[in-house]
Amino acid sequence: MIDEIQALSALKKYGTLALAGVHLRVEASTVWKRIQNLERSYGKSLLEKKGRNAYLTPEAETLLRAAEPHVDALREALDGHENHESQSRPLRVGLSESIALSWGPKLLKNLTEAIPFSSFDLSTHRGSLLVEKLRHGDFDFVVCAGTSMSKSTLIGEKLFNEELLLYEVPEQKKVYCIEESALSFEWLKEDAKTLLSSLQKKYALTPLQSYGAIASLISSGVAGGIVPLGIALRFKLPEKYLSRLQKKLYRPIYLYSKKGFYTSKVGNNIFDACKKISKKGAAYFNNPSSY
Repeated sequence: MIDEIQALSALKKYGTLALAGVHLRVEASTVWKRIQNLERSYGKSLLEKKGRNAYLTPEAETLLRAAEPHVDALREALDGHENHESQSRPLRVGLSESIALSWGPKLLKNLTEAIPFSSFDLSTHRGSLLVEKLRHGDFDFVVCAGTSMSKSTLIGEKLFNEELLLYEVPEQKKVYCIEESALSFEWLKEDAKTLLSSLQKKYALTPLQSYGAIASLISSGVAGGIVPLGIALRFKLPEKYLSRLQKKLYRPIYLYSKKGFYTSKVGNNIFDACKKISKKGAAYFNNPSSY
């Protein structure tokens, strides 16, 4: 029944059977079959077809409102049972690309020294995708830009604020920045919008998905860009291109897990270690000698 509810929920969120299938990592036909099974069990029509698209009926909306909290609770309980065994298997860790390229390895080294867990399996993605995959059980914990997510089913521990730096390359009319949908900018709100609006008056402002790619362009003198401090240090970006902002920008860095992992022994130890590590602050992780 969990799979059927998840299929209906994914269809509501992503709009099409194909996109719901991509998210759930199954074929679109499987999503459709799961929802049909749910219709038979529920005894009511859950989808209304209009052309090639399918929309949730009012009965489906009512079902999701009632069922999703219980499905989440059951999933958390199952995850909690699994995570009590996590010391005997590699931990599934996700880092955003920019963190993996800069101070992320140092953080993992600190954690493995503080906590005796066997090993870890590492994956890197954009922060928003990491959080989504975490919600669906693909990771034990992830580290990326974000907020406290107080209304979320996730638990977050803030590590520190990482400064964002602007590099302007003389005679180049283009500045690259991370896409505004990225978590790095999502939480900066008006400060980021003000900076981007100001830059658009001078440059062709162009979004990219990768801070590493932006840093490579800056390093080559091809274009300017906005990157986190850790990336600037890792790529040894030329100080002659560094511009002083009227107001400094920071992205908050968080470690997230689901509640089931947080309450497990190893998960609780990791969060305790992160609280201690976070007191060292950004200066510790972004010490140039670490790169």
